[in-house]
Amino acid sequence: MILVTGLAADITRMRVDMSDYAESYYFRENDTAAALPAVIGFAVDLGNTAAASSRPGIRLSGNLLLSSLGDFADMLGERFLGGHEASTDLMVSYANDHRHEPT
Repeated sequence: MILVTGLAADITRMRVDMSDYAESYYFRENDTAAALPAVIGFAVDLGNTAAASSRPGIRLSGNLLLSSLGDFADMLGERFLGGHEASTDLMVSYANDHRHEPT
């Protein structure tokens, strides 16, 4: 639960940082394991799994993560990817834009 909530907070910080410092979007991380565009799909999977939990605290953390990811995807679409696609499509576009295979 702490991991999922912490990841949600990190994604929110990334959204704020990228909004404030737009140039950071254009820097590409070559290390796939450390590149957010390459691994963001794992965060989506984690959020979906946690949101489906029978434990209320874990379910809440999962929904918080999914909400943070949705806000992040909306910001990407509005500011960088020029569209209002579904969040999953925006995540794929984000990975492709940074020359990573989407997860």
